[in-house]
Amino acid sequence: MLSVSAATGSATGPINIALGPTNSFRTPDIGGYVRGLSGGTAYVVVYEDNQANNIRARRVAEDAWGTTSLGTSVVLYSDTGGIGAIYTDPAISRAAKAGEDLLVVVRRQSGVGPTQGVRAKVMPYSGSSPGASISLLNLANTDVRTPDVDGYGGNWVVAWEQATSGTSHESVLTTTVKICLLYTSDAADER
Repeated sequence: MLSVSAATGSATGPINIALGPTNSFRTPDIGGYVRGLSGGTAYVVVYEDNQANNIRARRVAEDAWGTTSLGTSVVLYSDTGGIGAIYTDPAISRAAKAGEDLLVVVRRQSGVGPTQGVRAKVMPYSGSSPGASISLLNLANTDVRTPDVDGYGGNWVVAWEQATSGTSHESVLTTTVKICLLYTSDAADER
C-alpha cells in the first residue's frame, strides 16, 4: 500500500504484487474495496502473467494498524497453448461488502480460429480458489475487446466492445458495446 504521512508528507510503498522482467505482468485491475469490521481494508488484484501465460488474482489486505499482507497468487485462467485458448484483458468488479464474492471477466480467443468470447468466474472475497468458468459470449468472425464488470452481492453487469467485419471487399467494420446482466441464484431470489 502507498501511505502518506499527514505530519511529514513522506510516502512509503508501493508494494509489489508480482515482479518479473519487462512485460511479464500486464493489464492489472483492482476490485473489492472493503472496510472490514476490524478497520482493515482488502482488495483483490487481477492481472495477466505473461511468463506463465495465466490470468491470476491476488488478495491484498491491510489491517487497522497498517500492516499489509499478500495472499497467495491464484490462477484463474491458463492459456492452453498451441491451438488452445488464449486469455487476456482481465477485469474485476469494483464494489463489494465484507465477505461478498467478486466477479472476474476475461477476453478469450481461440487458438485455432477466429472465435472470441467473454468468460467470467466468481472470485471469493477471501481470494481462495474461484468457481467454474461461465461463458457469456462465444462468437466466430467477431473481435471482442475490453470486457469490464461492476456490481456486488451476486448482481453484476458485464460490458464489452464487439466489432464484426462485413462480407464485402471493403471489409466494413461495425463496433457496438454490449452488456450482460448476471445474477447468482441467491441474488435473483432477493430481486
